[in-house]
Amino acid sequence: MTVIYTNWTPGLWEPATHPRMLHEDNLRADGTLHRSGVADGYFEDGPNNGDTFEAFQPATDTGFWGREWPFTVLINCVGIAGHDLGTTGSQIRIDITTVAEPDWTISQASQTVSDDSPIMWFFDPLIVTGIRVHITSGTSRPTIGVIRFGAVTQFEQPIFAGVTPSRYARTTSHDPVYSQTGKLLGRHVERSNLSGTIPIKHMTPAWLDSDWHEAMLALEKGPFFLAWRPDSSKTTGLYDDVIYGVATETPKVTTMGVLDYLESSINYTAEAYE
Repeated sequence: MTVIYTNWTPGLWEPATHPRMLHEDNLRADGTLHRSGVADGYFEDGPNNGDTFEAFQPATDTGFWGREWPFTVLINCVGIAGHDLGTTGSQIRIDITTVAEPDWTISQASQTVSDDSPIMWFFDPLIVTGIRVHITSGTSRPTIGVIRFGAVTQFEQPIFAGVTPSRYARTTSHDPVYSQTGKLLGRHVERSNLSGTIPIKHMTPAWLDSDWHEAMLALEKGPFFLAWRPDSSKTTGLYDDVIYGVATETPKVTTMGVLDYLESSINYTAEAYE
């Protein structure tokens, strides 16, 4: 499970075949930290910096991590990465508060996470003063490296071809060891990560200026979440794919030679999972 839809009204969104992106300029990393107790050796605000190695782990079998603001903000997506929620069989839900004096209520019901791949959880826009991910441990207490809240960029066109689903885009570096006589003694895996390209075609000049320019610049600042075809009718298999990665270069924009359409692409690397 990497794409989750709850309380989602299709008419308020672009079609579910269109990509959605959460990036540095449409997420809310401001506000103040709101969390439960943190286990020894883990980081209380690690999930807010975008790095997967500074993880949060609740101090007890249930816990929560989120943000609060002295004003209202709009949220329609939660991104989670660098976690072992699937391995531990843990559950997550989303709680919100809409008033200055926090009064937390359940907004999106609990979901059992099936694997350790990145998650994008979509729901109709919420106007909140606080939001948190509530965690219920499974076989052991999970760790979560990244939790981001925001209002996603919705692409104006779907992606039909040219994408390698991230789970199958592995890049593994090996260091083989040979004897003096040339016999293979074994090998050592130096690094395993994901890498690929996301093609973006048939962009109109209007969408280029209103949405893509901001996203393009945001990719220079930090990691991004991308569900490249989050079709709610196909939430298993290739379309249940979320990338949490870093752009290896700033995307270029070129004309397609078809009407006034333009095209671009995102080259990325990402943390591997199995």
